[in-house]
Amino acid sequence: TLFDYVTKHSYFEINYKNLKLIYGEDFDKCSYTCIIKGDKNIEEYIQLHIVDTVDLFPETDKEESLEAIANLSKVISLSDESFEKFLRRQNNIMPDFEQVRKERIPSFIKTDKVKATWTNIKKFFEVDDDIDVMIPFIIGHYIDLAGTKLDEDEDKKLQKLLMCDNTLPLDVYQALLPCFGYYFEPDEIKNLDEERLRIVMEADYVE
Repeated sequence: TLFDYVTKHSYFEINYKNLKLIYGEDFDKCSYTCIIKGDKNIEEYIQLHIVDTVDLFPETDKEESLEAIANLSKVISLSDESFEKFLRRQNNIMPDFEQVRKERIPSFIKTDKVKATWTNIKKFFEVDDDIDVMIPFIIGHYIDLAGTKLDEDEDKKLQKLLMCDNTLPLDVYQALLPCFGYYFEPDEIKNLDEERLRIVMEADYVE
């Protein structure tokens, strides 16, 4: 048919109407998933214009597969702003950063689209030292995090980053302290306020 010929040879303008015609109703729910699961010739053509194409994804695009989310994170030409706009809509949450481009890790933390684990928090700090990005994520998930003891290789660095100043709210600080297994050196807690210092001393966390 004429439609098959036009799509096979990429003789079409990339706009919402044409994409909906090619991929059907599912395009409104999982736009990028449709593209990467569909005809490879069409996908190759669209990928050449992917930055503009992502802007065509509708607000109802909320059911992207984890594979599609990870794949889009690897598109270097796509700005962080555009990727985060896409990411905020999604219902799926990445379990970890194994398939994600490492430079996009902060975007997943900012948009709250990765599972809250100490391992994922550690991965963030391996690529970004902006604690102001991480603090809201930890506050939002501290109850889940509080039930998990850190692995030994994750422990000391995160303890110094998170527990040696007054950035975390007091209730969050108190809930998370038992997750850490190292004692504080006196010099490490010299900047703690009176309430946090009391919590540390009562928990016998000072050598």
